[in-house]
Amino acid sequence: MTSSEALIFEARDTEIFSIPDTKTKLNTLQNYFFPRLKRLLDEALLQVKEAYHIDPFEKYNFIYSPSHRKEAKSNRDTDLVLIGVSGRRHFDRQLKVIREDGKPYAFHPASAIFQVTNAGRMSVSVRPFNWWDDDYFWKLKKYFRQNYDEFTALLNQGNLSYTSHTDQIQLAPLKQMLRDEYFFEIQSSAVYLPVANPMAIDQLILDFVLLFPILDICYSLAEGVKPKFPEHVQALSTWLATRKQPVFLKPDDQEIQMPELDSYRFVRAGLWYQVLARDNWTCCSCRRSAKEHGIVLHVDHIQPRSLGGKDEIENLQTLCLKCNIGKSNKDSTDLRS
Repeated sequence: MTSSEALIFEARDTEIFSIPDTKTKLNTLQNYFFPRLKRLLDEALLQVKEAYHIDPFEKYNFIYSPSHRKEAKSNRDTDLVLIGVSGRRHFDRQLKVIREDGKPYAFHPASAIFQVTNAGRMSVSVRPFNWWDDDYFWKLKKYFRQNYDEFTALLNQGNLSYTSHTDQIQLAPLKQMLRDEYFFEIQSSAVYLPVANPMAIDQLILDFVLLFPILDICYSLAEGVKPKFPEHVQALSTWLATRKQPVFLKPDDQEIQMPELDSYRFVRAGLWYQVLARDNWTCCSCRRSAKEHGIVLHVDHIQPRSLGGKDEIENLQTLCLKCNIGKSNKDSTDLRS
C-alpha cells in the first residue's frame, strides 16, 4: 500500500465505535480505519529496517484485532483496535516456551502493537506475556536486570513507561518490577485524535522503533537464542544521530489543509459510514480507496445544502480529502456513475 497523501486520523474516527450494529462497526474498522493504521505500521517497520539493518519480516508476522469475517455467524464487539507484529511461526523448530501440558507453544509470546481506544487514545506498546511459562518469565526479567542501564536509557529516550497487569498493587519501582512476580508491558506516551500533524505521527513511529529491541529480546529468549540487544542499542544510537525530523506544523497551517467541510456539521455518523460502505470505501472522483491507499474519506453533498440539497443518502457521495477540498460548494456534479 502506497500513498503520498499525509497520514491523518480524524476526531470523527472515534464515532466508528458508536455504530450500534457490531457487524457494521467491524466492517467499517476493517475497510476504513485499519488501512491507515497499516500505513502507520508499514512506515514504522521500514524505519526499523533502516535503524537496525534487519528485515523484520524474516522473523515477524502481522497481527491485528478485531479480526472479522463477512460470513461469521456472530461478531464480538470491541472498544479497542490494535495492529502490530509478533514472532513468525516456524514449523521446522519448536519454541522454548512450554504449555502446562508439556507441549511447546505454537506462537510467540510477545507482540509490539499500535492500539487505539474508543476514546481516541493512540499509543504503542510491547506486550511480553501474551502467554508464558516460568522459565521464559524469569529469564526475561533477568535479562532486563543484567542490561538495566541500556534498558532504562531506551525507555528514557522515548519517554516510554512500564505498567503492571494488576490493579491490586501500586506500580513498583522498575528494579523491583524486574524481580517481582507480576506481569508488565512497556508503553509509549499517548496521543489523542485528531492526529494530523507530522510531528505526532512521527513520534508514534519513533516509539515503535525504540520499542523494537525489547520485542526482539522476547523473540530471542522464546527461540532459545542469545538476544542481540547490545548490537541493536548501538545501531539505534547511530541511526538517531542522523535521522531527519519532520517539519512542525502550527495549528494555523493545519487549518489551511483541513478546511471546515459542510458535511462534517450536518451528516450524522451512522449515515456517514453508510455512504462510505455503499461506495465501497472508494472516492467517487479519483477512484482511490481507503483499503488500497490508506486515505481519509469524506461525505459530500451532491447538490450543496446552500442550493437546497438534503442530508439524505441519495444526495451524498464519497470523496477523498483532496477531491472534496477541490470541489466547489456550488458544484452539483454526481460523481458516482
